[in-house]
Amino acid sequence: MRINCHAHIFNIQCILTQETIDIVVGRLRQGTTRFVADAVEGVLQSLLRNPRFLNEEELLRLFLEKIGVSAAFTSAKNALPSPPPEFVMLGGLLDDLPLHVLQGILDSLSTQFDKKDKSGGGVFDTWQTLRIALKPSCSAVANDLLSEMKDEDALVALMMDITSET
Repeated sequence: MRINCHAHIFNIQCILTQETIDIVVGRLRQGTTRFVADAVEGVLQSLLRNPRFLNEEELLRLFLEKIGVSAAFTSAKNALPSPPPEFVMLGGLLDDLPLHVLQGILDSLSTQFDKKDKSGGGVFDTWQTLRIALKPSCSAVANDLLSEMKDEDALVALMMDITSET
């Protein structure tokens, strides 16, 4: 069966305003770890103040820096019986760290804080959403999404709902 459909795909920079940030972060605060919402807010505020496209490594570095300065992360880290040693790096400069080390820190955050019995809303899922949403063009977003699809997958276009807080 062939189904013809039409959808608009965009990157977040097409709609990035303070109101957009408030809505996105407000929703994240309802369903994810506080420091993850803080990090997304920090990344989006940085891009609102200084519009630019970041490659994946630059974006991951910025995301991790924003986690590292979050008071909520400090509290969550301090509540762990034995925090992973790489969490210490989040309090310092990440500029000289290679991509594989940054990815290792992200993996450790996900291992420590993502809820294994619940899909979505964790450190890793939020990172992946941010990574796709901040692609440099709408075509890049579409290409990334479509590259993940298998023959048996279906694409469902949903209405964009970021115009209000409810």
